[in-house]
Amino acid sequence: MKYLKIILTSFLLSLIVSSAYAAKGAATVYKITMTKLEMCDSASTDSLCNNPVTIGTGTSPVIDIASTTAGASAASYGNLGLGKFGTTYTYFQITMKRAMTLKGTAVDDNGTTCITAGNGTNRIGGAGAANGGTPAEVTLYAGIVGNSSHGLPLTMNTVDDANGTGPDAAGVIADQHDFFQHREKLDTTLTLKAGVIPTVKIAFGTSEALQAVGNMGNCTQNAAAKVGFIAAEPDVSITFE
Repeated sequence: MKYLKIILTSFLLSLIVSSAYAAKGAATVYKITMTKLEMCDSASTDSLCNNPVTIGTGTSPVIDIASTTAGASAASYGNLGLGKFGTTYTYFQITMKRAMTLKGTAVDDNGTTCITAGNGTNRIGGAGAANGGTPAEVTLYAGIVGNSSHGLPLTMNTVDDANGTGPDAAGVIADQHDFFQHREKLDTTLTLKAGVIPTVKIAFGTSEALQAVGNMGNCTQNAAAKVGFIAAEPDVSITFE
């Protein structure tokens, strides 16, 4: 059986600080762990993986998407042969651990530049330190606890476990959950044909993958005010060869 080869490539751009991206910065380390990979048919949307077909399960190796050079193979995860021939797929849905390892620098809502310094939890953003030192590798969690009214994208939601059971509504991050789903629209649709198994290339950009939420003051975390570092969504591009 031919396996789906996922090639993770990183487009590490310089940090862009503007009014549009004031709370985000570059992650020079961004380590993720996948636990499930599904394909979603043509009726799918940002908030719904319709008729999902599981093509990968189990805990993946830890993958640092920020350190992968262009064209380098970082991981193989999944089996396209488990998809249905003749069905057109337009989205992938990935279940991942919310806990990720990040390192980097970002500017908070007050214009203060902070470096990663302390771990976060599933409900508290990580602490930072004033710019000038060396950023540390810390554990941060994907998404700020809340829902789409807090600016969370409809492409993600928390789930009960690594298998993606008990999903919350699209755009909801619940603090009691340690796993989440992320839906990514394919750049080109995929219709599987017998005897033709394409290679899937997934390119990640991490230039805005570290987020400093709110006014961190002296680069500190504040659970009540939902202030601190979190893991933001990386840019993702999915194509086929």
